[in-house]
Amino acid sequence: MGEFTFVLARAGLVSGSLSPGLYGLVLNTALITMALTPIVAGLTTPVYGWISRRRERDPVQTINLPTGACETTSSSPARVASGRTSPRCSPGCSSPSS
Repeated sequence: MGEFTFVLARAGLVSGSLSPGLYGLVLNTALITMALTPIVAGLTTPVYGWISRRRERDPVQTINLPTGACETTSSSPARVASGRTSPRCSPGCSSPSS
């Protein structure tokens, strides 16, 4: 809802599509939403901070990498990100990466 609501509501009233009671309701609704929108938008950051402080933390989800061997598949994150074909090693891999 916005300023264009006034134009549409007036056109509806003049054409007989809206009764005077409904016209008043539409205008009041438009005014209330126009007044509350900046207030609600300004409160989003504090409300988000309040909710995030009280919300239970979910554990971070990670990608499962093999623990003892190096990957050389095309789905390797290093290959996808850099475009190289060098093997991607997991932290426990003892072979050097090229």
